[in-house]
Amino acid sequence: DESLASREAESCLQFLRILKEEKGGFLTFKIHHLPSDSQSMSKPNDDWYKPVPPEDVVPEPDLTPYLHALQQIYLPEDEGEEWLEERNKILKQALTSFLLPQFEADARRDLTAAAIKFGVADAAKSLKAMAMEGPYRPAHLMEENMFLHPTGNLPIVGVCVATDAREATYLAAVNHQGEVEEHLAVPGGTYITETEMREKVVTFLMKTRPSAVVVGTGGRLQSRNINRKLSDVVLQATERWNNRYIQNEDEDDDDFQRRQKIFEENFGEAARDDDTWMCKSVLMDDNVAQLFGRDVRSKKEFPDTAVNLKCAIAIARHAKDPLAELCYAWSVASDAGTFGTGMLYLNIHPLQRLLPKNVLLKSFERVLCGAVADVGVDINAACSYDHLHGLLQFVPGLGPRKASQLRQTLNRSGEMVESRKYLLKQRLMGPTVYNNAVAFLRIRGPDLPDLHPLDDTRLHPDVYIKNTWAKKIAIDALEKEDDNRDDHHHHLLEVMRNSKRQGELLYNQT
Repeated sequence: DESLASREAESCLQFLRILKEEKGGFLTFKIHHLPSDSQSMSKPNDDWYKPVPPEDVVPEPDLTPYLHALQQIYLPEDEGEEWLEERNKILKQALTSFLLPQFEADARRDLTAAAIKFGVADAAKSLKAMAMEGPYRPAHLMEENMFLHPTGNLPIVGVCVATDAREATYLAAVNHQGEVEEHLAVPGGTYITETEMREKVVTFLMKTRPSAVVVGTGGRLQSRNINRKLSDVVLQATERWNNRYIQNEDEDDDDFQRRQKIFEENFGEAARDDDTWMCKSVLMDDNVAQLFGRDVRSKKEFPDTAVNLKCAIAIARHAKDPLAELCYAWSVASDAGTFGTGMLYLNIHPLQRLLPKNVLLKSFERVLCGAVADVGVDINAACSYDHLHGLLQFVPGLGPRKASQLRQTLNRSGEMVESRKYLLKQRLMGPTVYNNAVAFLRIRGPDLPDLHPLDDTRLHPDVYIKNTWAKKIAIDALEKEDDNRDDHHHHLLEVMRNSKRQGELLYNQT
């Protein structure tokens, strides 16, 4: 029963919360046996589960039912009264000093084990929600279909707010692959609203033209203040950019031409684009980014860079691809050789500190494997960029060792994977590993002549290379005759284009 399972899970999580408060010294709890007058749990009006003792004093338990059961077993009928009295004392002492405490310890142990089981499952559910969140979607695209208008390649500016007045607040712009293009430092003690600094930020934003400015919440109240001020600066930057070819009322022709010339000198060919630039400043949890800024990964990738700048870069990357950043966080091994221990420092679940670390890490690993299998991995991007290589180890059939070996082989050769068949042709994988992993590896690239149209899907090559099922489906959908040509890419591409058009029509009609 679904409702019963839900109540059981919530009860176990509530017990975990009680354990958390007891560990913090905020409360104590004791497990009691049922009173003698409320032995049945089936009566809906019984209040045995929530007694209200006078003056907050827990009443002494009634041991009569237990003593009566023990007396029938251990007390002989022909014993004298003095011996019976002594035996009753022994039974009562055994019950209060040994049996009942053991019952309570066993009940606490069983409840804790059940609570941990549901706590781990709930923590895994929270991690899956983080991993499958997807790229940040700007407000002006919220009403559009995410499959027709994907947002993974949008430029993003990340902002890490300094909590120390001696440190700088950084803005970092990353491109569609998460590589740093530009950055700007706001020195400590300097306000963004100051005229000179505001002009620098406006120029920086017009130069990078991000789809969103993402402010990390690590600065707490200061982050909120920065986000509010940045919203005004972003509005000023977008208005200035979108109105660059509009002459102001108080501006003569010479001033207008001079302003256009300055725009073209500062921004080059981009100043001649007619596209409207839309951008907003938003807050985002920078839990994962703060871990990166202080991790060995950031020291290896950006050895001579300020911590806040590294955090700003990670904030922008996390907004573009949360799953890649979580997998990247997993890729660091501890001194004991255990991967993923850095994930324990993330605030994934409020009760995760009470859960066994090894069980929690195994659950997190399964979640990341499932998420990567659902989404797939661009193998060329994962092998080319450090912050994306963590995805490869969660591809089913690979694992950390095979993924590292595959990446090293491709980096040494300096070649790109041109198609899925290329993996077997160049012996980058054995037949068994290829058969297990290839459906989760996406091949992308504009200049790949041997690329099959379905190599960037989650379909296994057996569907469209070994067998001709995909070709037959495409020909039937187009209602054409089979020309028996080996090159049937044009049929598949036509079906994919038609499907997108049909999807747009259906979406616009709803």
